[in-house]
Amino acid sequence: GNNMAVRKLAYFETGGLEAQPFMITEDLAMFKAITKHGWDYQHLFSPDILGITRPQESFYELLQQRQRWLDGALRIPVYLILPL
Repeated sequence: GNNMAVRKLAYFETGGLEAQPFMITEDLAMFKAITKHGWDYQHLFSPDILGITRPQESFYELLQQRQRWLDGALRIPVYLILPL
């Protein structure tokens, strides 16, 4: 999500994040809006584009992060959940 790249035109066609309904997983809301407007997507796997983020600073923050991810996972189609 935080490492998701979106074409500028797709972002503006959908109204950007500001136009999306509130979701804990805002990247999922943006993804749904973009695909609803007919844009395609690709998953890129390469060491050249690997993004590494800082770990959560506390166990409580880790649990909050996992809860956000679970909330998002329950809103995506089954065919995308299965590989998880």
